[in-house]
Amino acid sequence: MFDHAPEFRSQKEVYCIGLVLWILLLFTAWCFWPAITGPFVFDDFPNLQNLGQLNGRINHESLGYYLYAFLGNPGRPLAALSFLIEDSTWPTLPAAFKRDNILFHLIAGSLVFWLTLSLVKLRNRKIITAPALVALACAAMWLLQPMQLSTTMLVVQRMTILSMIFMLAGLMAYLKILDSARLPEFARVALAGIALALFGTIALLCKENGALIFAYATALNLTLLRERVLGFRPFNRRLLQWGVAAPVLALFVLALIYRDTLSQEYANVDFTLGQRLLTEPRILFQYLGMILLPRIGGQGIFHDDYVASHSLFSPASTIFALIGVLALLCSAVWLRRRNPVYSFAVLWFFAGHLIESTVVPLELYFEHRNYLPMVGPLFALAYLVFAIPRNYRNAAVAVLVIWLGTAALLTRYNAGIWGDRGKLTLVWARQSPNSIRAVQALASFYNDLGDHQLARDTFDAAVVRFPEHKELQFQRVLLDCLDRGVTRDQWQSLVKIAANTRYSRAIPDVVSTFVGEAIGTDRCHGTLRSVDARWLIFSLLANPNFSRDDDTRGYMHYELAKLALADRDLDGLMHQMDLSYAFRPNPLVPREQAIHLLSAGLPDQALHYLDISDHTPIPWPKRWMLDMKTNNLPLRQSAAQMKLQLQRKSTH
Repeated sequence: MFDHAPEFRSQKEVYCIGLVLWILLLFTAWCFWPAITGPFVFDDFPNLQNLGQLNGRINHESLGYYLYAFLGNPGRPLAALSFLIEDSTWPTLPAAFKRDNILFHLIAGSLVFWLTLSLVKLRNRKIITAPALVALACAAMWLLQPMQLSTTMLVVQRMTILSMIFMLAGLMAYLKILDSARLPEFARVALAGIALALFGTIALLCKENGALIFAYATALNLTLLRERVLGFRPFNRRLLQWGVAAPVLALFVLALIYRDTLSQEYANVDFTLGQRLLTEPRILFQYLGMILLPRIGGQGIFHDDYVASHSLFSPASTIFALIGVLALLCSAVWLRRRNPVYSFAVLWFFAGHLIESTVVPLELYFEHRNYLPMVGPLFALAYLVFAIPRNYRNAAVAVLVIWLGTAALLTRYNAGIWGDRGKLTLVWARQSPNSIRAVQALASFYNDLGDHQLARDTFDAAVVRFPEHKELQFQRVLLDCLDRGVTRDQWQSLVKIAANTRYSRAIPDVVSTFVGEAIGTDRCHGTLRSVDARWLIFSLLANPNFSRDDDTRGYMHYELAKLALADRDLDGLMHQMDLSYAFRPNPLVPREQAIHLLSAGLPDQALHYLDISDHTPIPWPKRWMLDMKTNNLPLRQSAAQMKLQLQRKSTH
């Protein structure tokens, strides 16, 4: 029978622990609070701008368009819906979003306390006489860790926070069900698996990492739960062990099945699959160092300048990091009986990095990837403090208090930086001098201040330092376009650059801004024509680095369609939108075509495109969110009425 349900020696102890936990949560909020005055940054913009799909109105149709706008499938719909707590329009202000992220962080911290309290109870009570102190120490270290600012203050990482909340809830349910003496053994095993699947699915709808709930449960089964699981009857034991591990193994099978697709996606990043696998061990050790030893620098989001490993010895730290990772994993498996807490810490940490730090072609380095994985190492550290012999325990507790005080001071200090856009961009530019994104953020800050010359100087210096990053030249010309206009030489040079530049996801966004200027009233202070924007797009489409990506080609043809619409060229508009749809099928494109055709008095053609819109395949579960047949029904009715009117006119 399990003996790990949280229990206290007296009601007074319950009140004391509860009071300390509340004080800890309030203190954490105080440490983070200066950061809520900070700006939206980085991935906040492409995700939160989807709020514009709602136009301030929340109904079934607008929600469908809003949720469909999020990339991927299922597209993290629960996390996306959570942003409606603060606002339903774009642009908006960041303070409320950041405030609520702090509140979600406190909820997650409370769950860390309760889960780790349950985990301590899995150990011998003679070793740990005060389990609640271990849980409080772990929760305090986790809540106050300076790295957590990267997760909470990057608003869109609410997806990570919510996913963690549901995974922790699922793991707590897993432990609770397995501990239930009232249920037969097989029922406990089955219901525990169902709980993981249910909460894992909910977590998955917040972020794809939700699938890792089974990896975390597997780490528990192999370590802290091992002796208890071995107490089950053979069939139930195997069902529990392999039933929980099967989804983890499925991740490896999926990686093999889609290896060709993964290889193709590496064409748009600056490293190969092999280089990524060589680099991540170095990064994982850096993560561990920052988790266990908080420091004043490094709590940022711009790490695009991280140098990838090109071989086992380039840089030399690669081979040592790789050996270190293998040594940690092997020792964790070897010591899982003699030292299950150490094994749990190691396996939990690596389980949390199975998706984002292995074969998927994501960026190499992001601190928010440690949000839940760091629970493992911090739990082991807290456990060690209270498990060492009494002769040394006071000293260990003193070190823990110093650790917590340092972490709190650093978090409060860094929160002040996060709350000031100017300080934030300057600090990131100093910390990551080779980061293109840090340069772009700094130039954008200067431009928004109205110091256009300093923004130009920032771009000019970066263009000289990073000649291979042609997106900087695009942004430099855009700056002139918005400030004073562009010269013919500037534009012709940019068109030539577009023909052979390497892929950058920043370039399509710049092109879209150019198109907006070309069809607007200002037209870059009268210096940009629609034909200029066309030349630039055609040059990019002729560039194999851009044309090999279907999404980018579809995006570029849609921009050409905007130019055709501005020129009142219906045939050109339809042709470019047909091409856009061909490269990235989106039911909203033929719907838009139908609207233009109705405006031109062509109901038959409009009905044809409405049929295409209705039957465009929409992956699950987005097809439940976006009912195109219902949304298109008013347009069909308008087309039918127009068709009837035209028939009546023709008969007279």
